[in-house]
Amino acid sequence: MKCVTKLFCLAGMISSLTMGCATEQPWWEATPARRARADGALVTLQVHVVDETGAPVEDAYVGVGFWAPRGPERDNGETDENGYIELEARCCTDGTLVAKKEGYYPSRLHVDYTATDDETIEETIFSRRWKEPQPVTIELRKVHNPTPLIAWGGIFLSLPRTDKTLALDLELMDWLPPYGEGKVKDVFITPKRIVTQRGQTKLCKTESLILTFPNAGDGVWVRNVTQASLLKSQYQCDTNGMFEPMLELHRSKEMGPIFLSEKKYLFFRVRSVFSSEGRLLKAHYGKIYGTISIELGDLLITGSYFNPVPNETNLEFDPKRNLAPDETLEQRQRRRVYLP
Repeated sequence: MKCVTKLFCLAGMISSLTMGCATEQPWWEATPARRARADGALVTLQVHVVDETGAPVEDAYVGVGFWAPRGPERDNGETDENGYIELEARCCTDGTLVAKKEGYYPSRLHVDYTATDDETIEETIFSRRWKEPQPVTIELRKVHNPTPLIAWGGIFLSLPRTDKTLALDLELMDWLPPYGEGKVKDVFITPKRIVTQRGQTKLCKTESLILTFPNAGDGVWVRNVTQASLLKSQYQCDTNGMFEPMLELHRSKEMGPIFLSEKKYLFFRVRSVFSSEGRLLKAHYGKIYGTISIELGDLLITGSYFNPVPNETNLEFDPKRNLAPDETLEQRQRRRVYLP
């Protein structure tokens, strides 16, 4: 009898649950967000293309590609006389926006339609469409005057196990003797290390790199990159820039071995010569962008540019005219620099 009673109770519970849920959507269709995550939602993207002065760029190609369940969804077209274009495609979360035109450096932006910190994913979607976004502005920088430079990409400099200051030749991108074949002491680099004990093993880790410029007037100037454009730096190095004679680069907590991230770059001035009245007569200019990191005990610099012409501040590099010496095919391939 007790078993029969339990069966009736269980059947009643199942019936009541079923009746209570009969008018509700299944969990997989409960919200527009879940449906959009399943098969995508339409995105209408308004894009405004301008040059480095803020002027609109007409007839620029603009394309967008979104991640979608059935493969990438794309749309593209050309801007009108005011630099505007509207694109539409199906999207699950995010995608990539590109813009290009002859005579300009191409640009690329990441566009994201996932929820922000102060909203839920459900709040970002209405009627199976993502919220109408604000117009996206993307900058196309004109090609001005590309010039040949001594450019090094992917240079590994062995870091000797010493706390001594190391002198670096920025033109040849090599240590001075006895650690390399450099000739001019452009900058001193001092690794700042800490030693920790793990059991019987001592671990040595470089926490920061101190850059010191020995000559009066020499120094380094930290700048923010133009992230979307292929040309990350300014065209010219301002001779009145804020050149600091010393800079300490700290190890990134988020990116481990990185000391200079891709969001920053360095202008430098070296080999300065002044008149007796204190007027700058001669100097060499260059830039470092990409990253500076330590990989397996080597100092890795992924992009360094040196203008060999005294007092020439143009640092818009022409990748087809690299003045860096090429001894072997392997070195040419390893040191090839594509970014202007």
